Amino acid sequence: MTGSLFQTATANFSETFSRAPIRARHSLHEIPLFDDEALARLIESHPRELTDIHAPRGESRDAKDFPVIDVEQTSGAALLNEVRNGRIWINLRRAMNETPEYKAVLDTIVAELKVASTNFQPRQVSAGILISSPTASVPYHCDKTDVLLWHVRGRKRLFLYPPEAPYLDPVEYEDRIVDLTNDDLPYDSRFENGVQTFDMEPGDMVSWPLHSPHRVENLEGLNVSVTMEYSSWRSAIINGAYAANGVLRRRFGLSPLNPQEAPRALNMAKLLLARAFRAAGMAGKPPLKAA
Repeated sequence: MTGSLFQTATANFSETFSRAPIRARHSLHEIPLFDDEALARLIESHPRELTDIHAPRGESRDAKDFPVIDVEQTSGAALLNEVRNGRIWINLRRAMNETPEYKAVLDTIVAELKVASTNFQPRQVSAGILISSPTASVPYHCDKTDVLLWHVRGRKRLFLYPPEAPYLDPVEYEDRIVDLTNDDLPYDSRFENGVQTFDMEPGDMVSWPLHSPHRVENLEGLNVSVTMEYSSWRSAIINGAYAANGVLRRRFGLSPLNPQEAPRALNMAKLLLARAFRAAGMAGKPPLKAA
């Protein structure tokens, strides 16, 4: 793909990217890959093992209350209508990696980001397409990798919080590191004292520092966003330190230093320690050792 898809919004973008919350503009909403017809085709062709279809977050989790939809027998257009009517939301995991025309877009974005900021040094990049209803919301949570949210259709509000106590409890996050299915965190209304809010329109991109807790509320229209995750040596080192701390705390009763406050050398040593713990079968989630 030729032509620029990404435009930086601030003069200090290169220095602040991944170090502070930052907004920029892009042109993904101007290409036809994200209109209803293209999305319907993508839903139908995307591998089923990479397609998540859920009832809206915050509603009943009881299976009998979930919408009954035969995905194999339902057209992509019909599924989009189900989303638009608020019955389901769809996450096409790795859609930007798996489908050639979308992969070309992702490759262009990655190349442009590397030019825009030397802070962007990904080891791996994965990008999916999230399609959600006008009233959908995502609860307070924290991602394990660096994330960029590229908004394409609809309007949504992003609530972003600092990656530090009390917004991110290090002991709580140690549990999340070993739980691959759960990123949700305990929420307290007092956290709103430190919130930074972004109202996102089509063409907005927001990125934030690693492990920044956040939540999302859709405001209007069928919402389509590209959720881009990438891992770096920095995130690997910090996550490894959290994993090592979890073992040190729960198996040995220690109170290790928070990786967000520790020197890089200590975190690197803990990454190696975490790998040793994992090799020894000690990287699970035992209960906290009694004092």
